[in-house]
Amino acid sequence: MLKMPETSKHKPTIGRDVFMGGFDSIYDCIGSKESLDDSLRLARERGKVTLVGCAGEIKNLDWSFVWANELSVLGTHAYSKKEYWQGVTISTQELLFNLIQQHQDYPLEQLVTHEYSLHEYREAIVANVDRASYKSIKTLFHI
Repeated sequence: MLKMPETSKHKPTIGRDVFMGGFDSIYDCIGSKESLDDSLRLARERGKVTLVGCAGEIKNLDWSFVWANELSVLGTHAYSKKEYWQGVTISTQELLFNLIQQHQDYPLEQLVTHEYSLHEYREAIVANVDRASYKSIKTLFHI
């Protein structure tokens, strides 16, 4: 499911490290300034960055990698009804389920960083809103 690309790292005089090479396609499902910055930096030249969800206003985000690397940036609010994948038109949810089925060895459980009982719903909401402090990626409820 994830093939690591060949990259080389360069340290500019000012600013964060710059990577040459990178991923063909990146899906940013977090929408924070940090995750978007990483996504733009880690996409290869002429790569594609898809922003999933509704991040809102992101202050002080450096968009220079978009034009410097000629990136395609696509936004989607929810899941697409049809996705063109390897010559087939299917829904993005169906594509996701197919990929999970084909790659059952992929450690998806590592994406779950917090687990809560239903009585702890207030803390779960805070963990999802304040992801930086909680370092949360995905949260679960035990039912």
